[in-house]
Amino acid sequence: MTVSPRESKAPEQVMSCEDAPDEKSCEREETKYERCAASGFAGGRCRGSRALDGDQRAFVADCRRAGVAGWPDPCAKSAEPVGDAYRYCRFLGRSKLRCDRSAMYTACIYRGGGHICSDAAPVYRACQGRSVNGTKIARRFCIEGDVQYRNCRHAYSIGSTSDLCRPATAVYTDCRPGAEVHVCEKARDDYAKAHSR
Repeated sequence: MTVSPRESKAPEQVMSCEDAPDEKSCEREETKYERCAASGFAGGRCRGSRALDGDQRAFVADCRRAGVAGWPDPCAKSAEPVGDAYRYCRFLGRSKLRCDRSAMYTACIYRGGGHICSDAAPVYRACQGRSVNGTKIARRFCIEGDVQYRNCRHAYSIGSTSDLCRPATAVYTDCRPGAEVHVCEKARDDYAKAHSR
């Protein structure tokens, strides 16, 4: 299944080697990965596949830990397709960050985000590059931000010509390293209310 990006905001989505721009190269990587997985990733030849498997599992674990009010487990129903999106992206030789974005977009789609997922993609990308007090924002907080962006859009931006939820979500994700979800949701809401007039 290939999900078409809307307005070039959404990350590339490849859910199988059949959808890949370079199908043969993807299939080679997939075969190598599957062979290594069957052996328990034993041996030096499986070092890259073992690392990819660890990266994929870490992303899904962060996605599952990203507990947000109303969405206690953002990846509960989508762990397998999210993992597939990450893995197939890496089979294409893409970077970890790029594949994080692809997997996050997939999680948003499977949560029913629809077109908002395309608008949320740059919000997630921006979060990945930000720091609070010199410390990079943890990936799970950026994943929470994706859910918070959607919630904000539904609450404050329907029918609006501007997207006040991008900066409101940044308020949330910048808050999260030092505060609980409900405190940061209030900060997001306060920002959105102050700027929606």
